[in-house]
Amino acid sequence: MQLRGETLFDGYDGATDHRTTWFDTGDLGHLDAGLLYLDGRRSDRVSVNGTNVFVADVEHAAAAEPGVAECVVLPHGASFAVAVVPERGKRVDTTRLAARIAADFTVAPETVVEVAHSTVARTASGKPARAHLAARLTEAGLLPPSSAGDEPTEVTAVPGPRP
Repeated sequence: MQLRGETLFDGYDGATDHRTTWFDTGDLGHLDAGLLYLDGRRSDRVSVNGTNVFVADVEHAAAAEPGVAECVVLPHGASFAVAVVPERGKRVDTTRLAARIAADFTVAPETVVEVAHSTVARTASGKPARAHLAARLTEAGLLPPSSAGDEPTEVTAVPGPRP
């Protein structure tokens, strides 16, 4: 979604007059019957071989699996990785979880790893700090290093009704 107009103050980003220049909000949305609906943040979506996967959808599905207390999807390389926090005293069948995600979303995670609750760093607003967590897991050898050329391709949202 992009905005411009008199209601945006001059110099929001420190240099641009958004009364006349479009401001990219980082949000995704769609129009339906003339109404704008917010679908999430661009950073909350990964693109794998042209298939868009919303991390909240994967996290919700994974949280329904036995033994999963929390799930965090991490954009990683040309795909994504999944970090799962098990319920206290339980283990997560990461192979089963990877298979379920692949079946439900038609794209497979690069890997699924089990992590301690204390491993999941959070932003000031309480959301998982995905890039920080991915870097920590890569440094610890739990995620394979991603090649620079394997980074996901950004996909631009186009206004219109949802399919």
